[in-house]
Amino acid sequence: MTAKVHLGTQGWSYPDWNGVFYPPGSKQEDRLPFYASVFDTVELDTTFYHAPKGTIARSWKRHTPPDFRFAAKLPRAITHDALLRDAGEALVEFARARSSRSAPNSARCWRRCPRSSRATWSRSGTWPRSSPRGPRT
Repeated sequence: MTAKVHLGTQGWSYPDWNGVFYPPGSKQEDRLPFYASVFDTVELDTTFYHAPKGTIARSWKRHTPPDFRFAAKLPRAITHDALLRDAGEALVEFARARSSRSAPNSARCWRRCPRSSRATWSRSGTWPRSSPRGPRT
């Protein structure tokens, strides 16, 4: 049995990477296609704060190969505000947005909880039962 490992970073649009990772003078619109020629996945920090507009997500999808994966962070409303408790509706909304036609290729979701929190999957009450079912990528 072989396992496929996906390698990437948290984000790709960093101006200080010009001349270090990106060719000198690279424009913002050139960063994602270049990044996707080197890595096959990237963590989306933006989903922690808000869902990206459909036009933005479609652009990401257009500028990456079909097998490129975007790993979305679960929204702060689920991980920090609700502390993973009674977050079923927000989770369904997040899953729906990720499965829409405009959403880029999805990979696993990242869960980030506040350091002061003791929230865990097992302590989250209805979390496992309220999770939407569907294909796993």
